[in-house]
Order: sequence, then structure tokens, then C-alpha cells
Amino acid sequence: MKKFTAPQYNKTFNNTLMPILRITALRFCYIFVHEMGHAIATKTLTGESPSVIISHSETSLCLRENGYSDRVEKIIAAAGPLAGALFTCTQIFLTATLFSSFPLIVRVIYFGALANILEDYCYLIFQGLIKAEGDWGELRKRGLESFFLTASAVAVLYTLCLRSAFKK
Repeated sequence: MKKFTAPQYNKTFNNTLMPILRITALRFCYIFVHEMGHAIATKTLTGESPSVIISHSETSLCLRENGYSDRVEKIIAAAGPLAGALFTCTQIFLTATLFSSFPLIVRVIYFGALANILEDYCYLIFQGLIKAEGDWGELRKRGLESFFLTASAVAVLYTLCLRSAFKK
């Protein structure tokens, strides 16, 4: 087994592990913003203060005490994915704006944004279409029009964001 000297170890850590740690931190920020979208919608529409739990082993939850009308539940379910999409769009605009000044940091932010987009679509397909649970499953249970309207809004946000951020 090859032993690393201190300079080799630092180079390996900085070139390999730091970007992974940074993308992981960005994913946590994304999940936090996603859950805050649910919490803000709940507080705004109902006046109730929800509890948000973010755990590494379970799905993040926005706990609310009461059941609400169908319309309110749809808005609360859609608020998380839409808040996450806006956060990802902000990341993409930052990469387009700051690329010449901070190329290494910008690459990490950009790959974090791409990871968010990929995860959003996987979440939409597996949780919404296959398992019918989570935010997308909740929207699907309350009507396909809510599901497809939110999915379309997220897709349009990402498309417009990517097109306008890198337009020459």
C-alpha cells in the first residue's frame, strides 16, 4: 500500500474530497430551502408554526398538526419543490455571473446545481409516479392536474434558468 506524504495527501484531499464535501453541503442547503418552502407556505396559509426535521437517515419532514383544505395542502406540497427549484436557479445564475472570478468554486456550485436538478427529477419520478409518497405523491393523490402543473413549473424554471444564465 502506497503511503502519502503530507503534500500528496493535501493535494489528494483538496482535488478529490473537498469538491465532494462542498457538493454535500450544497445538497444540505437545498434540502433546508426545500423544507423551508413548506414551512413558509404553512405559516402563511394557516398561521400555524410547523416543525421542520432534517435527518440524514430519513426523509425530511415538515410536520403540521392539522389537516387542511385540499387547496391549502396542494400549495404546501408544491411549495417545497418550487423553493428548491428557485434555490437551484440562484446557484446557476451565480455560476454564470462569477465564473471568471472564482472558477473552482463556481464549478462546485454548478455541479451542486446539476445534482439538485437530477435529484428533483428522480424524486418526481420515483416518489410521485411509482411510490406515490412525498411531496410529489401528495400532489398526485390530490389530482393529476396539481402534479403536472407543479412538475411543469419546476421544469420551466430550470429551462429558463439554464437558457438565460448561459446565453451568449
